[in-house]
Amino acid sequence: MATTLKQHESAPAARPDVAIETTVSAEAIWQRIESWIAHRWGSREVVWIVEVANGADEWTPPLTPAEIESVEYWNGSEWLQSLHLDGPLGVIFADDGTYRVTATVGAAGDPPGAVVEAWRRLALFMDDTDDKAGASNFNINLGSVEYAYDRSPAWMAKALHHSGAADLLKSYRRA
Repeated sequence: MATTLKQHESAPAARPDVAIETTVSAEAIWQRIESWIAHRWGSREVVWIVEVANGADEWTPPLTPAEIESVEYWNGSEWLQSLHLDGPLGVIFADDGTYRVTATVGAAGDPPGAVVEAWRRLALFMDDTDDKAGASNFNINLGSVEYAYDRSPAWMAKALHHSGAADLLKSYRRA
């Protein structure tokens, strides 16, 4: 069985440009989206540490699209170039042990329409200038013009779901 022990994902050289005005950092929005999905846009290096136990096994990178650059084996004191096979789903490791897999991850070009729309929804939700996003209770009294609302302290933490972005990104959750 091959198990991913660790993943280090570098920042991409460039992010896709989504044309919408917002006071929220585009980088912050992309990071929020990418924490939810396995697909990437914008090329970056990713290094995984993989443990193989109980014989040869195939391992699939948990992010996509991934182009494997190198596979190294830990011999107890240093990383050595490893013999491995490219399988239909990823890398086939010949022996038990600890491996370091380095890949270039991320698609070139623009993301699909659903991802762009999820980005837009999340950006507008996080950029709420009226302080109504995530509100669960409104009180309006027109007699003396009273206005009040209640908002959960976790409204920003749930922004991906409450904005509708998470639903649009469901098909991108797995590699």
